Amino acid sequence: MHLRTRAERRAAHLTIIASVVVMGSVALANEDTALVPSGVRPAIKGVVIDSAGRGIAEARVDIATATPRVGRGMFCPSCYRDCAKWTETDQDGKFEITDLDPTLRFQVLFTAVGKAAHVTNHIDPLLGSLTIKLNDAPTNLPPEHTVRGLLVNEQGVPIRGALVDPEGAKTADRRWWGRVDGVVATVSDRDGRFVMALPASFQGVDLEVAADGYAGVAVALVAPGEQEHRIVVPAGARVVGVLEYEGKPVAASRIAVVQVNRNAGKHFIKAVEAITDERGRFEFDHLPAAQPYVIFTPVMGNPTDLVLGTKKFMVPADGQMRDLGTLTAIPGLRLAGRIDAPEGLSLPPHAKLSLHRDPAWDLISLDVGPDGRFETNGLAPETYIVRLPFKEFVLDTERLTYQMTNGNQEFGIRITAPIDELLIPLQPTPAK
Repeated sequence: MHLRTRAERRAAHLTIIASVVVMGSVALANEDTALVPSGVRPAIKGVVIDSAGRGIAEARVDIATATPRVGRGMFCPSCYRDCAKWTETDQDGKFEITDLDPTLRFQVLFTAVGKAAHVTNHIDPLLGSLTIKLNDAPTNLPPEHTVRGLLVNEQGVPIRGALVDPEGAKTADRRWWGRVDGVVATVSDRDGRFVMALPASFQGVDLEVAADGYAGVAVALVAPGEQEHRIVVPAGARVVGVLEYEGKPVAASRIAVVQVNRNAGKHFIKAVEAITDERGRFEFDHLPAAQPYVIFTPVMGNPTDLVLGTKKFMVPADGQMRDLGTLTAIPGLRLAGRIDAPEGLSLPPHAKLSLHRDPAWDLISLDVGPDGRFETNGLAPETYIVRLPFKEFVLDTERLTYQMTNGNQEFGIRITAPIDELLIPLQPTPAK
């Protein structure tokens, strides 16, 4: 059994339709737990069984969403990089997803051919092993309430084990993208076939297909009925390059790419990471083809001394490769400062602030100490949006020396040199 990564997708809309057996000290906890010791990278592991207690082989296990272990969430639940991780169970139904962010808890999606899908609450990977029971999926569903499909590659070969996720739908009354209540994800069988049940009022459903070794694909408004929809999943394009600093290769450096087009209804995979080798080389395979991307060094998780600033480029057509050549790293910059709460008032426990950079896709969350101080390193010289997720406070615009960008909870800052004393003044949220 080996860990695979894929395009991250929304899964918060899934409903719990199978039972969970809690083993040992495992709990589907919503409460905060102790912080993970430094250096520990936890794993989610366990076994998937059927209604008779037998292990289910080749069940798919996906990280669906995440939430901070302590404090308030600052990003969409499915935007965390660990939400791209998945694996399959072995012949005994066992699974393990390793090297997870120790600051997060995770919602996990389980799918298997012929079984009803199941998604957990947010679980703490430190609390032990899971035993997940998947019940048999309903059979003999009416055709008018069923979407049937066949997944093949560009050579017509069936694709097994692909995740098929609902990402929008249409009824007689409305058309929307995103959360789809009453429809759950499914997985393709060894012949590439899948079945998805729809509520009676649905005229069609948007599907997002993620398959190991392929770029994935989005398909708009697949209609229920007797017809089996043939869906071709492209292999995608490849991008390579070299990262250097002062003429020498930069090894073991994290590099990410992300699509520029992020409109609803498009096949958007969010940020994908690679690590440079000893020669500074990096490569990205199976990228959705023929569209603009940006490449950059992500900050969140492990700031580095040398960084690649955000650069735009075009990904070639399916099956083709683009060599970006030699890219030059630069020293990262430091940002530190203090949040100034109103006199006599305190910041909430586990306070954080976030930095957003566009068009890069980077989840930068900074811990704020009880004294209001924060810091980070490894920032590229770019423009960032500083956001404060406090309900109790808003920015004091009379004392803030930077331009507001959206209401009174965020502002823009252009970082061109290290900043050691950024003051962020707050005032109480006005009463409504």
